[in-house]
Amino acid sequence: MSPYEIKILLAIYTSPEWRLNINNDTSSDLWYQTMEKFRHLQLLGEDDQCTERLIVYCDALCNIPMPIQQWVMP
Repeated sequence: MSPYEIKILLAIYTSPEWRLNINNDTSSDLWYQTMEKFRHLQLLGEDDQCTERLIVYCDALCNIPMPIQQWVMP
């Protein structure tokens, strides 16, 4: 999933009125392709509502730990 798609997915996840809060060009082909992809993956349900699958996926994304740089000897 691209950073663009993750940004939209997290916006949908965090806001019940996500359509009003996204500042994207909703007339673009990329927007419609992304929405169709989410519907195909069953991340969006009827009327573009969040599904349980979207909630579980976003929870998993949010629980990934931040990477830590460590120096190791070769």
